[in-house]
Amino acid sequence: MTRHRFSCERAGRILTALAVSSATVLGLLHHRLWFLVVAGTALNLLVSGIADRCMVRNALVRMGFPRERDLGRTDGVVEGTRRELPASARRHRLCRTANWTGAGRN
Repeated sequence: MTRHRFSCERAGRILTALAVSSATVLGLLHHRLWFLVVAGTALNLLVSGIADRCMVRNALVRMGFPRERDLGRTDGVVEGTRRELPASARRHRLCRTANWTGAGRN
């Protein structure tokens, strides 16, 4: 049985939904300034969509969440040969636990 892990993209969407929904409820029930959190979240989504860079995604990758393209990669063996992963895939903790150096390549 395989263990399903959250990717950083999925965790980011969950955090965004929690931030928007809780800030909306607090804005309706407590004080209107909570709507600034909703506006800030929307601004972060807009900037990350345009620039393809997100502070939340970078923080989640540093905490050890794999990216969606890295899920399912358990080792670097493809049809009997080792292959080198890109630098972005080697950065997070999931890939650092395996030997991704490419040593012993022909």
